[in-house]
Formats: sequence, C-alpha cells, structure tokens
Amino acid sequence: MEKITFYSGYKEYQINDDENAVIRINSTDMSILDRINEVKKSLNGIMNKYKALEKENLSTDEAIPFLSKCDKDIRKQINYIFGSDVCTAAFGTSNCISPCGGQPLFMNFLDAIIPIIEKDVIAEQKLSSKNIEKYTSQAKKFSK
Repeated sequence: MEKITFYSGYKEYQINDDENAVIRINSTDMSILDRINEVKKSLNGIMNKYKALEKENLSTDEAIPFLSKCDKDIRKQINYIFGSDVCTAAFGTSNCISPCGGQPLFMNFLDAIIPIIEKDVIAEQKLSSKNIEKYTSQAKKFSK
C-alpha cells in the first residue's frame, strides 16, 4: 500500500496544564465556523431548558438526570463542531455545565478556543491568497 502525506491543517492543543489532555483539531477547516454557528442555536436551547429547571427548585434526585442529559447533549454538540471527541480531554469526567468563574465550564472552553480558530482561519486565508495569486499570475503569463 502506498501512502499519501500532505499538510491537512490539524494541530494539537494541550488543555490547561494537563499533558495528557490534548485535543487534535483542524482549526482551519472552513466548515468549522459553520458548525459553530449551527451549534450555538442548539446550545442556547439546552441552556434555556437548564435555566428553566433552576426556577423549579427540584430536589437533587430530580435534578441529577436532567443535568446528566444536558452534559451529554452539550458534549455531543461540541464534539460535532470539531469532528472528534474533544470533550473528554477538555472536561474529563466533570459535567460541562458546572459553574466555573461565573459561567458554565463548556463556555470557558469555547471562549478559549473560538478566538484561536478565527485567528488560524484568517492566517490560512491570507497564506492561501498569496499562493493562489502566485499561480494565477503565472497562468496569465502563459495565456499571453
């Protein structure tokens, strides 16, 4: 079997100070921004259900199954964004809606990674534009 090797845009990111918590994502995947926007709607819906539940003053026994379902639903959405299981590395066994610094844990993660993705996409677009311009200018020379 032959092997094809090329740069595919994947990078590895260590989560906080845990050397074992590493995610591997393609931060320049143009579809990732689309998936982020798509998932924002779902996450808002899940969080609205969670906020409504807070008002009901449920017992711990009543709330645990709901909190567990929220965690699973949010993890599914975040993993969908990146096309792989990033939540295990990012959150471990913690419920991703656990409050941390005034907002849910998953929001802290998204607030940290989305600017990296945006920066990487912009940088890659600039690099691609330069390369495309180089080849189109060469093509123009040949067409004369």
